[in-house]
Amino acid sequence: MTTALTIERASASRFDAAPLVIAPRFCGPPGTGNGGYVAGWLAARLGAAGAVEVTLRRPAPLGVPLFARHDETSGAALALADPDGNPIAEARAVDAAPDEPPAIPRAADIEGAPAPDFVHPFPGCFVCGPARGHGDGLRILPVDVPGAGVSAAHWTPGADLAGRGGVVDPVFVWAALDCPGYFGATLGRPREPLLLGRMTATVTRPLRAGARLRVVGWSLARDERRHTAATALVDERGRIVARSRQIWIAPRSAGGPGR
Repeated sequence: MTTALTIERASASRFDAAPLVIAPRFCGPPGTGNGGYVAGWLAARLGAAGAVEVTLRRPAPLGVPLFARHDETSGAALALADPDGNPIAEARAVDAAPDEPPAIPRAADIEGAPAPDFVHPFPGCFVCGPARGHGDGLRILPVDVPGAGVSAAHWTPGADLAGRGGVVDPVFVWAALDCPGYFGATLGRPREPLLLGRMTATVTRPLRAGARLRVVGWSLARDERRHTAATALVDERGRIVARSRQIWIAPRSAGGPGR
């Protein structure tokens, strides 16, 4: 991780890695970290070459040291916990078959699609919050593309998200893949609140700051309160450069994208 992430760290001798302290900028729902951001940090810490599956156990609080440590029996798994030992998330390397989007809409298709007609539950979300300013949030604002079976948005990562050589840090790639899955999962249905429960992602090509990307989200399955969705990041040449599969859960109380 580079200092461009503005993640505060502290030392903790009983854990395998220095803790993560999530800055308020990287929130999802108020007071908690964006789920994709947290998952991306843990996946980067795991350091696996291929796909990583991250299961989110509870919302990650802001401003609190969260400690990562390897499983005592295997270095292939990594757990994140709060100072009291309560589990926040777990990551492990997996073999994941890629999900192909029903369509990859053109930039003109995204620009011509109507804006979603719903009240965003978390307008301050780092990834998809419409209340976040340019250069502050990612401002990935998906729209339902008519006839395509996907929701999609534009995203141009800023230089502040990149490290050495202008390459966007993977933690922000994971974040960008997160919330579009919510819009894909609820495509064509009322946008009920959902919480991200699991995310499996692969970054296949390095992304550079200033690249003009499209983010696509679509539904794979629905089983009562459980929704399975997928997302992909597409470059200007139409190549998928990162992708994810996600499980979203409809809570019994209010929720929404960004957990």
